[in-house]
Amino acid sequence: THWDEAVAFYTGSATLSDPTTNIGVFGYGVGEKKCPLFGTCTASSANSALYKSAVNEKVLSLFASGRDMQSGFQCTDMEAVKESLVKQFAVPLVQGTMQYLYLADTAPSEKYSAELWSFASALLPLVDHYSISAGNSLKANSYITNTRAVPNGYVAAKASLESVYSAMGITCADIGGWKDSSTTSGYATGMEPCTDSSP
Repeated sequence: THWDEAVAFYTGSATLSDPTTNIGVFGYGVGEKKCPLFGTCTASSANSALYKSAVNEKVLSLFASGRDMQSGFQCTDMEAVKESLVKQFAVPLVQGTMQYLYLADTAPSEKYSAELWSFASALLPLVDHYSISAGNSLKANSYITNTRAVPNGYVAAKASLESVYSAMGITCADIGGWKDSSTTSGYATGMEPCTDSSP
């Protein structure tokens, strides 16, 4: 079914060999790579052989819920699950964008600028849909041809992106913060987890 195809496009086939050693290169793999860097690995050990990231725990649980609704033709409920999935799909993209906003600004290199634009350009349509100003900021602070990789600085660019989390249906806890064990807080300066605003 198309639901199975969605799972396949999220996880990829590389994980079939052994998800503990081969996380693949799709959304699933990005989530696994980013969780130790942002402090968003799940505390649950029940499925530790399959994943370690909180985002993949949520995504795979949602996929399973939708799968179980098919036999009862619960189309409206499946639509709601799909919307929840789309929101979680954005989490690894936001984490990747945050990572390279910081790195491209503090340790400029062509590699970091390219990584930043790769993540930001994938995220940009979603951000722009909810906030044109946040979308403009994201583009301006990540564009591949910028003379200075992050013209407004990573702190301002991060704050602008965080301002649209609620509209995107994700939380500060979903994203976490860029870890740095050399600091007192455990996070890089200015890259600490944000605090969700009241609805």
